[in-house]
Formats: sequence, C-alpha cells, structure tokens
Amino acid sequence: MLASPAKAATEYKTQAPSQWWCPYGAVCFYDRDNGLGNVCYSYGDVPVSSCSNRRSYFNNGAPCNNCDHVRLYWQLNYGTAVGWTCLHYGWTEGRGNWGGEGFHVGSYRWGGEC
Repeated sequence: MLASPAKAATEYKTQAPSQWWCPYGAVCFYDRDNGLGNVCYSYGDVPVSSCSNRRSYFNNGAPCNNCDHVRLYWQLNYGTAVGWTCLHYGWTEGRGNWGGEGFHVGSYRWGGEC
C-alpha cells in the first residue's frame, strides 16, 4: 500500500495537454466532457473551490487507507444542505462525465470509502 499523498489545499488551473490528463495523486475537474478543456486540480482538501461548473472528472488519487476517495460538495466549506457526491479513484471507477449542465464544484476533500 502506498503512503498518503501530501494534502496541501492549493488548487491549480491549466489547459489539459491531453485527454484525461491528471497528475498522479490529484483529483481533476474539466470544463468539457471526456476529460478535455481547462482542468482544475488539487492534491488536497479545498474548502472554497474556484473551479465552478465542470463537465467531467478524474480522481487519480494514490490508493491509501481512508484517503483515496473524494467527497465533492456543491456548497463551500463542505456544506451538505444542497448535496454532495463521492468520487472513487482510478482509471476504471474514478473518471466520468456529468450530464446536463455539469457540476458546480463548491468544495471537496479526501477521505475513505463513501
């Protein structure tokens, strides 16, 4: 089992150089379907995200106990009044598209199975 990645609360933004590009150990949110377009990503908990509406995601987190799933909240500061969802990790279970208008990323944090 791999060690837990560093959990810095910095959020980065860039143009994805290729489809589903996401640094190992990070969670990534894209402004287009299928992991394309501008990507917003972090290796740690982000209580106030600047990602806004996103169309697809990839949790490329490192496998570890209680720290490889991402809880994604519509509200800032992990608020659950509106709703939240869980992102599993890895190529098979940890990536996908949100239908409709996408997902408003308010905040997110790493944790165990959810």
